[in-house]
Amino acid sequence: MSTDDYTARLREWAELLDVRVSEAQARSARVEVAGPPSQRDGDEPT
Repeated sequence: MSTDDYTARLREWAELLDVRVSEAQARSARVEVAGPPSQRDGDEPT
């Protein structure tokens, strides 16, 4: 395998990983926005 092939394959993997990472970040951001269940259900700590 030539160096160009290797570089192209690495770039493809990096793009795939970027997509996975940004999806995971979006998912955890949604969880943070939703807040813990206790706040959603309205039992706010007094």
